[in-house]
Amino acid sequence: MSEADYKKAIKVLFKAGGFQFPFSETLHNILKITIKDENLDFVLAFENAISQTMEQLKESSGLSKEEILKKADALAKTGVIINQPNRHGVMVYQMFPFHRQFEYIFMKNLEKTEENYKIAQLFKKINEEHSDIVQSQYDGMSAALKRMPPMDRTVPILENLETGEEINILVDEELEVPTEQILPTQKIRELIEKYDDIA
Repeated sequence: MSEADYKKAIKVLFKAGGFQFPFSETLHNILKITIKDENLDFVLAFENAISQTMEQLKESSGLSKEEILKKADALAKTGVIINQPNRHGVMVYQMFPFHRQFEYIFMKNLEKTEENYKIAQLFKKINEEHSDIVQSQYDGMSAALKRMPPMDRTVPILENLETGEEINILVDEELEVPTEQILPTQKIRELIEKYDDIA
């Protein structure tokens, strides 16, 4: 697949959220590993809607259910796509923002393979390449981050969808009550100044 196709694919991933990086050789190389040529057409099927059901995907991609499941499974392993049932029990496939790929790949115990080493180096390189951009636009990005809603939300399920019964979680042990500590203003300021960086 061509570089132009990967540029289209990253635009699809940017629609899912997060900050947009300029297209570069490093970004292209990351996508060639996380998406791969054989799944690029599937990612491009999300161009008009980043969240789709199986029926919508069959129409937008022109693929069979089996092909969609195979590609979705491969892309889920690299954090490109996530599939979860909605409140009606219908499976929904949704593009994940580009920056979540790193977390998704490296949050699990990995084998020490050449490909994993290569992608780790590429993510390190892309962070280094964009460090100056982030620092030069720090005030604007910091303000934007404060306005952004959290990427992941936990939606409590109060009843079992199959049985309709209320869900009760019993904890059969005593829990230790945490102690609270009031920090002086100066100490809080020091913590904020020490850890207030974006990258």
